Amino acid sequence: MSYIKYLVISLLAIILFSCSKKETVKNIDRPIDHWVFRSVLDLNPRMITLALSDDLWASYHAETGALYKAWKGSVYFDGAVYTTAHGPQPISIGNSYVENKYKNPWFALSGKDTIATKYDYKGHRFVNGKAQLMYQINNEKWAKPIAIFEEVEAAKSDSGQPIFQRNFTTENVPNGVNIGLMFNASSIVVESNIDTDGKLTNIKKGDVKYDEVNTINLDGSLILNSNATTKFNTTFLSSPTIANKNVAGGEEEEEEKKQKVVYLKACN
Repeated sequence: MSYIKYLVISLLAIILFSCSKKETVKNIDRPIDHWVFRSVLDLNPRMITLALSDDLWASYHAETGALYKAWKGSVYFDGAVYTTAHGPQPISIGNSYVENKYKNPWFALSGKDTIATKYDYKGHRFVNGKAQLMYQINNEKWAKPIAIFEEVEAAKSDSGQPIFQRNFTTENVPNGVNIGLMFNASSIVVESNIDTDGKLTNIKKGDVKYDEVNTINLDGSLILNSNATTKFNTTFLSSPTIANKNVAGGEEEEEEKKQKVVYLKACN
């Protein structure tokens, strides 16, 4: 009898200890509840969109791991899945901080030579309340595919400017191989608006005048740290500099779209 009593007490102690060890997940406010979603967007198929904050949304081409754009606004959810309307599809609302021009941005180097690789999108996951996009890059001569985890987040500078945070973690990178990402940047004022502990190469700079403000566009490549994490943060102007090309159907329709987004935010 005493043995059974001892066993019950031991089991209760283990359960209580296990409960106290549960991981605390940081609660981060998002514009909508289902803030990471797959859909067609702006007529582009197989997109994954992240509603990071009220000031910053980002969308990616899942088939290539390329950023599509980062913008200030929202998504108008139209189409059969959302409103039973046939024909229309979700579209982005709001101007862009940046629109990526590299549809196939990932590459691998052996020394200075580019290696032929195959890209695979492996989905996304949530870690401590943040989203990570998962990619693989492979070459037939490698023992394992290279895994890339891109954590995507939004923050604000001390002066209130939006910061687009991208942290890349690589695994299984063979000796002598480097993984690179082609990128372009806009809605920035100085080169130091890009903060990274990776290596920037092939940088090209162009001056752009926007609303009486001198801005710059940058074009280049980021070489990631091998088997480690690389930060790649961009501090944007508060006002995006790239006008949205989506045509609104008049003031009444635009107001209806805004109400629809508010409704979805409340009901999701």
